[in-house]
Amino acid sequence: MPVNRIEPCLGSVMATVVTALRQTNVAVLMVVACVLLACQVSEARADENPASGERLEAPATGTMTVGFLISRGADVIDFTGPWEVFQNVVVPGRGTTTRDTRPFELLTIGASREPIRVSGGLRVVPDFTFDDAPPLHVIVVPAQGTTPALLQWLTEASARADLTMSVCTGAFVLAAAGLLDGRAATTHHGSLNRMERLYPSIEVRRGVRYVEGPRMATAGGLTSGIDLALRVVERYFGRAVAAQTAAYMEHTSEGWKRGEGQWSEPLPQSAATARAKRVEARAALLGNDPVLLTEGREVRGRSDIWAEQGAFRYAFASNANRERFLADPERYAIQLEGACAFMAADGAPPGSGDEDRYLVHEGRIYIFASEGCRTSFRASPERYLPGSSGGK
Repeated sequence: MPVNRIEPCLGSVMATVVTALRQTNVAVLMVVACVLLACQVSEARADENPASGERLEAPATGTMTVGFLISRGADVIDFTGPWEVFQNVVVPGRGTTTRDTRPFELLTIGASREPIRVSGGLRVVPDFTFDDAPPLHVIVVPAQGTTPALLQWLTEASARADLTMSVCTGAFVLAAAGLLDGRAATTHHGSLNRMERLYPSIEVRRGVRYVEGPRMATAGGLTSGIDLALRVVERYFGRAVAAQTAAYMEHTSEGWKRGEGQWSEPLPQSAATARAKRVEARAALLGNDPVLLTEGREVRGRSDIWAEQGAFRYAFASNANRERFLADPERYAIQLEGACAFMAADGAPPGSGDEDRYLVHEGRIYIFASEGCRTSFRASPERYLPGSSGGK
């Protein structure tokens, strides 16, 4: 315990300590030790729970519903990690029934009750649809594509929820719904630059496991969702319950304990506007020359040789390649208007793919919303692009 935290206790027991030392009174020394320990425990308990502005108010009894929004290609660990956290929460002394002490009820929500293939081919049947999902306390959004119906449901459901949290590039789903406008957020480290380019009103934060605010929170990539879910548990029930849950899961990371730069109130409108104006254009495809990519070569383009086509900016290794691109952009540019190729048949909108998560198939460049989408597409591209003869 830091020295400055025990000074108030020292003032009240110093005289007793001195007397005990002079008299070599072991009993008194033991009492003093207990007093100092009590000071430490008291101080620890004062730090154990979130500040008042960060707390989420749980009902005194009964369950709280956590809804996991899923669609085809959703990344498995993005929702199963938080699911494992919430299902393992036990709150001793809360009420008298199991529904009181195990407070989270979990369910999945999809566009329909038809089975969904998420990343790696796992088959999930949603419990509810956008039309009949119950009110939710917490909404979890993993990496996935978007549709107009999904975004409409998310916007309406979030307005009624205590907290909406994304994991990995699920932050792009929140951003597409307008839920992160004028806020700070994070996402998978490989997509931070893309978020800055596509959503300049968002203050993108790097090097943190998650960024949270009163009712919105975004986690970094993959396992970061476990830490954010534990933090949500802490905001509802305190640090001891969250720590107990982490210990049961044998989750040794302490990334769930909030640190510097992880809390954010909504940005003033003037700050969000100024941030939007500062974001600079950046080349897609990790800056690789798209003409050479279609030939199977990854060569970085030059910053002074570039062209814009649709929503993307491309860099080229030579002026000759730039001229080839401009002569036939349909061939060399990102296909499907930037929609996630894995989910394009399901109506994934333009721009739903990550411009830096690409794959070249039969001489065309496709992009994907998540690594799971790209992996599934690579394994069986003919399923998603009728008429193709196999992937490269």
